[in-house]
Amino acid sequence: MINLSLVGSLFFSVSLDASRSRILLYLLLTAAPLAVAAPVVGNMLDRSRVGYRIAITGSQVVRALVSLALVGSLLTVALYPLTFLVLICRQVYALAKTALLSQMTNDRQELLRADTHIARTGTIVGGLGTVLGGVLLATGSAGVLLWIAAPAFTASALVSRRLPHPAPLIRLASTPRLSELIPSRIWSATIAVTAIRAASGALTYLLAFAIKRGGGDQWIFAAGLLASGIGGLLATLLAGRLHRLLEPDGVLVLALLVPGVITAIGVVTVGNWGVLAIAFSIGLGGGVATRSITVLNASVPSLARGRTIARSELLFQLATLVGAGLAVQFAPTPNAGFAVATVTLIGAGIAYGYVRRRSLRTQASRALLGETAPAVNRALPQALMAEARRLAALGAYRMAVVVAGAAVDVLREREVDVERPAAFATWVSLTSFIDDVRRSDDQPDENRVIEVLTTASELVAHFAGADGRWWTTSQQRVM
Repeated sequence: MINLSLVGSLFFSVSLDASRSRILLYLLLTAAPLAVAAPVVGNMLDRSRVGYRIAITGSQVVRALVSLALVGSLLTVALYPLTFLVLICRQVYALAKTALLSQMTNDRQELLRADTHIARTGTIVGGLGTVLGGVLLATGSAGVLLWIAAPAFTASALVSRRLPHPAPLIRLASTPRLSELIPSRIWSATIAVTAIRAASGALTYLLAFAIKRGGGDQWIFAAGLLASGIGGLLATLLAGRLHRLLEPDGVLVLALLVPGVITAIGVVTVGNWGVLAIAFSIGLGGGVATRSITVLNASVPSLARGRTIARSELLFQLATLVGAGLAVQFAPTPNAGFAVATVTLIGAGIAYGYVRRRSLRTQASRALLGETAPAVNRALPQALMAEARRLAALGAYRMAVVVAGAAVDVLREREVDVERPAAFATWVSLTSFIDDVRRSDDQPDENRVIEVLTTASELVAHFAGADGRWWTTSQQRVM
């Protein structure tokens, strides 16, 4: 609703030329808060776990107050400093939220599920707020939106008081430099994602200025903005599945190349459906790429995670600013803008694939050998069972039996509050066969191997939660 109130005063209420200068100023105001907030917030989050809740709650309170102050300032010079303040609060909240989430779990799949759930909820509720705000803006004044936004921010501040506290920091005698703590793959992935962020920023304003100009097929550009949002929503549903099938490097290459190819096809065909496909693919690719960066940031040590996320978000914001600024300043036709986006996306995808070629070759080898899901993205017992099935498919029965036995051995070390399944008795009867396989170099009987794998899979599936998580209590030993 704040966005709509600002857009209503900056964009649609004035002429095309006047709106261009106002939008450029707005874009600078959008990037400047993050440039100010990123280094401060990043360092604060890395040095104090209390900083997360203070940053989230405080940013919501300030946004509520600024919303009220904006009510009478939309058409005055006070609009710009107030906008700057509300944008600073937005960036502080975004950085703190992302950093806090990455501190709550070390399991990549759990982190991905949580991040996609938050993104999906935000997209849906943001869409509803946009629809409601659009109706109110069309029937009333922009100030009405701000009167509604203020209590919403206040409620958010109250709810944020219930956020959990992350684990305490481990203090070191000397603080390592940021470059010593961050894996090189994080920076290369961050630079790759900036390409799709730039394309997304350009897309928004290419379509918005097409609507502003008016003329034939004006509806298709409005539909394109909607298609981009739907693509982003769908990304929250597909990201988890993609990361179970591929490593983040492979997912990022797809997130760049697929929108790039679709955009190229859309430019060549020059049709309304092409515009919709381009908008949808860029929204989808951007959403998937964002989830990938979240997963990669989980591998950064906690001492540097806040600063890493802050730097990444600053680069993303600057990329969005550059893409949007070029679209606003030169205001090209959509096809010309899409052509530039095509070159950017495909070039970035090829460059990132070349930099990460060793990782991509490893993923391709795994796929050719029959492993459909990288083991690193699963709980250990499930990962071992996936490896055991892959080995059996290759005819390596001895190793398959040993690895399946290791999966059940892991279960022995985990405490779960679940009754033993019927397969437990079968497994006990198979232990002598597994011991014989370990002691011998002879190829075991295929039927017994299948029985071992089937029983071990049933045990692992039984003790795993429905969502892939593992219970950990002290009430009962597995075996």
